Amino acid sequence: MISHDDLIEQHLGPIGTPERDRFEIKHLFRAIAYDIRHKRRELNLSQEDLAKRTGIKIQDIKRIERGGVTSSIPGIHRIWLELGMHFRPGNKIYDDFHKSKSRHKKKLTKQSSPLRTIVR
Repeated sequence: MISHDDLIEQHLGPIGTPERDRFEIKHLFRAIAYDIRHKRRELNLSQEDLAKRTGIKIQDIKRIERGGVTSSIPGIHRIWLELGMHFRPGNKIYDDFHKSKSRHKKKLTKQSSPLRTIVR
């Protein structure tokens, strides 16, 4: 049976390739979007309410909730704080990010180990 990681690698290439990086970023933003949308609805806030509270344009709130890749990390952070969310251990996005980062580091270490032995 093939693992999820191996399947992704077969179709998108190894870690560090542009196509794989685009996939990883898109996946991260979709997870963020889901959490924000879910928490906003749980608090009975409209997108307009959230926009007013955070000072972020309604169009940006909509794009973020659709999982659109945005350069406004500070904006996402303001939304999280307003909704009482935090990027720390125990938060699924945080945990997935660090698991992915650890997996990337192991993979890159495996790929570079022959060179490291020569350099030593």
